[in-house]
Amino acid sequence: MKLTLGTARVRKSKATIQQREVRRYRGRLHRIVSLYLALKAWGTGVNCLVLSRSELLKFFKMDSTPGSRMAEIEKDMVTELTLLTAGLTYPATETKA
Repeated sequence: MKLTLGTARVRKSKATIQQREVRRYRGRLHRIVSLYLALKAWGTGVNCLVLSRSELLKFFKMDSTPGSRMAEIEKDMVTELTLLTAGLTYPATETKA
């Protein structure tokens, strides 16, 4: 019989699983909102989005939120907008073939 060394498998607690699911849900929500805002801006020819903390709180229907949540929102939105804008052109600059 051969013995192998390794780490014991640790079962994740219910709280950890719930935290992971909440983070996934929030990430999807943030990406959906950023896509919505990007498409609205693109359709009107705007090339910059600036949202204050109070505007974001109103948009997500929240009274207040910790700085760490705002950092999550910013990270998710910036990542999604960066990926999205890589292939977009504005309707006013499109040429018809």
